[in-house]
Amino acid sequence: MRRKDSVTIAPATRTPSLLSLSLFFLSFYYLLATDSTNPLPSPPLLLIAVNAMVIENFRPVSGTTRIYRCAKTEPLANIIAEEPSSEPEIILSTQTGLIVDLRSPIERDETKTQQWMARFAFQATEGTDTSLTPPLLLDENDNDNDNLTKQKRVLRLDVQPRDKVIRYLDDTWLTPSEKALSKMYFVFDAGRLHSLRMDVLNQRGLAGLNEAILQVGKSDLCVALREITRHLETQDSGVAFHCVKGKDRTGVMAMLLQSILGATDGEIIDEYHRSDAAMRDPKEIRTGDNRVLEKGNFCKNRFAGAPREAMVDTLVFIRQKYGSVCPGYLDSIGFDAVWRKRFLQTQQHHRRDNSNPATVAQ
Repeated sequence: MRRKDSVTIAPATRTPSLLSLSLFFLSFYYLLATDSTNPLPSPPLLLIAVNAMVIENFRPVSGTTRIYRCAKTEPLANIIAEEPSSEPEIILSTQTGLIVDLRSPIERDETKTQQWMARFAFQATEGTDTSLTPPLLLDENDNDNDNLTKQKRVLRLDVQPRDKVIRYLDDTWLTPSEKALSKMYFVFDAGRLHSLRMDVLNQRGLAGLNEAILQVGKSDLCVALREITRHLETQDSGVAFHCVKGKDRTGVMAMLLQSILGATDGEIIDEYHRSDAAMRDPKEIRTGDNRVLEKGNFCKNRFAGAPREAMVDTLVFIRQKYGSVCPGYLDSIGFDAVWRKRFLQTQQHHRRDNSNPATVAQ
């Protein structure tokens, strides 16, 4: 089907925004805070407040075209009367037609989300059953396709629902003796049941979290992959996906897309690990990456950052259970060879349109 020329980012010019002025004064505040004689808060805590105002962990998915990843998108609500200026703002608000939100409803600031969606003419949909229908190649002569090319959507898919993760933990990770205890605690002591589950989850760490996402989020991950493919087939705009930090659920989705394109383990691990520097809590860095377990409670340090070994262990799990990521795992969730071919064609076609030949793995 015919395609328009690819969209480019025009240099942004505008008067200093409230955000830029704030950053200026915060920078001055930062200099004062480094003076040991000044009783202001430490710089790292200040930087956390600044980071809350911008789109974090934003970048293209390595090896893809028109596909981006990032952390939560609520900071777009800070753009009220001004035009977007930073690269993440420009791409997400004006050059992206589909944003896949992989979070649960409780993690979302609905007020801010509605603000930025209204500002940039996005509409939200809570998943779609049509993505699970058999593939239907679009007819380039069908006028109904014109409606698809004008839509800007936020697709909401909870790929890590808490109740399903807990059920998976109980069924898969508890030993026989722990299962016996959990049944007793379920009746007599909910607090000890919670502590038991947290201890098991903490032991599994990030690789275990990725495993749970892959297992309990199968149907929604398939919906996300199919909708990304449909969008790239019918629109010239890009696609973005995100969770809260842009590293765990987002990292799993990036890994699946890269696997379809034939990326090596090293390339997948490098892409995942890039979030480590982008999102690590400054307080954790100061403590030297201390991941000591706190018995009976959720240990945040165990799930901070994006260490290489987490993705290494995730790939090992997939191969042990499914034989491979592609085709093994992808076939199991319904993103089969027909769908993968369609996705590959969106990447190859766009590269040809931009006169940038590339070899993509089949």
